[in-house]
Amino acid sequence: MGRKRKYFTAEERVAANRAKSKKHYEKAKEQINKKKRRQYKQVQRQNLNLRRSSQENLNRKTQQLPEPKPVKTPVQVWVDQAQRLKRRFNEYILSDPIAFTAKQCAQYLAQKNIKSIADCNSVLDHYQERIHRYQNSVYGLTGLGPEYNQLKTIALEVDNVHRWVEEIHMAALIGYDEVKSMYARMSFEFQTDLK
Repeated sequence: MGRKRKYFTAEERVAANRAKSKKHYEKAKEQINKKKRRQYKQVQRQNLNLRRSSQENLNRKTQQLPEPKPVKTPVQVWVDQAQRLKRRFNEYILSDPIAFTAKQCAQYLAQKNIKSIADCNSVLDHYQERIHRYQNSVYGLTGLGPEYNQLKTIALEVDNVHRWVEEIHMAALIGYDEVKSMYARMSFEFQTDLK
């Protein structure tokens, strides 16, 4: 047999708990309010410190920010890409297209290996594909203009070297003797520029 029930419904229990809480609050009102004030002041101090430190950090950041870089237009981005490609291309051919092509031909004649010409041709394919993509992008953005003409001269250099190496590669596909005789007769296109 347990204890007798005091409260039979949920509402009675809730009302009894409220009465108990109210009675406790009336007894310990001063202690409870002191504790709440202390906690409130502590939270306010922390918030104030956070605000001060965040304001100081913000001030430091604004003082340390570098000057913003000027925003480039899409055309400038493509032209810069083309300039970088030209630098890499010139490093690859050592800034002398005719000497580079003659060296590739002489290397093939010395080694009798078509792979060296094919590898060189694939690298030049890559350069040619990229410069034409840049050129088409600039043409799409501005049409014919100074930027397009600037890329056109770069594309012409790349195309010439690619065409010359391609000619050697085609002759090498026919046979070693074909390359040897054409080189001796100076009938390759890059050699006609030397005459």
